[in-house]
Amino acid sequence: MTHTLTSEPHTDSSFGYWWDIEGTWVEEPNRRRGGFSGVQRCLIDDTTYYVKKQTNHTCRSLRHPLGYATISRETYCLKVCHKLGISTPEIVFSQIRHQQGAIQAVLVSRELDGFASVQQWHSRETDTSIRDTVLNTLSRKLGEILSKLHNHRWQHGCLYDKHIFFRLDKACIDEMQVALI
Repeated sequence: MTHTLTSEPHTDSSFGYWWDIEGTWVEEPNRRRGGFSGVQRCLIDDTTYYVKKQTNHTCRSLRHPLGYATISRETYCLKVCHKLGISTPEIVFSQIRHQQGAIQAVLVSRELDGFASVQQWHSRETDTSIRDTVLNTLSRKLGEILSKLHNHRWQHGCLYDKHIFFRLDKACIDEMQVALI
């Protein structure tokens, strides 16, 4: 299976370009699911991209008993969330190729500009007077997003504090924007 999704005409849309690009590991490659998977942060022309690279990192289902690349599932889920009005990173490139008996996959997304993960926010927020208000608003907004997902028979399979992002203006906390990765 090969599919390509490119939303930025000025970026190189070849698999090799994204596969070979080097960046800072934000998720060190892990070995599981029969292969490896990792994410790098790359700065290109003043824009930050996250490049997920996988080799033989597959999942199985009744429809695909021999397995398929998990990036296919992630790309599909991001598209579904977008259609449901749930903020997610913009997909710039997604493709799978078969190379010398291995399944290689790349998923490139644009940085969520101005957003911070809950994990990042917890580590740097020192104003305890605002902390409870922010967390209450975040909980309410996240509940609305999860309700929307569940009403459409979807669930987020890995909802850690590093996967929940929000953008906040402290002057108007109720206008917080929440995004999921």
